[in-house]
Amino acid sequence: MKSRRDITLGEMQDECKRVDRKCEKCDRRISVVCGSMVNSNGYFETPKDWDLTDPPRFNEQQMALLKGLYANGVMKLRSDCAITSLFREDHEYIGNLINSQIGIELSDGETLDLAELLGKDGEK
Repeated sequence: MKSRRDITLGEMQDECKRVDRKCEKCDRRISVVCGSMVNSNGYFETPKDWDLTDPPRFNEQQMALLKGLYANGVMKLRSDCAITSLFREDHEYIGNLINSQIGIELSDGETLDLAELLGKDGEK
């Protein structure tokens, strides 16, 4: 049996769907947690109503740019103070881009590994 701490939001949602929102029939470990959750308007929302979809981080144009950079040997992007530095696989510095011009938002100090992000989609 999982501890309450290890129950995911998806598992809570599945349980809520299984009992068809009848909280009294729900697993107690789940009902204790979801009973205390409210939406941004301050209203209780059962897990069955939650939207657990994760929107994509980058749009199609941004992904095309990242794939193009990857195809040209760029393996990592690192953002510092509105400038994104480009690096090859061997950590060799290639150059800089201005964040506002490339339209990709990275936090200061964030490193984006293109091989990890693109996987098989970014084949060279």
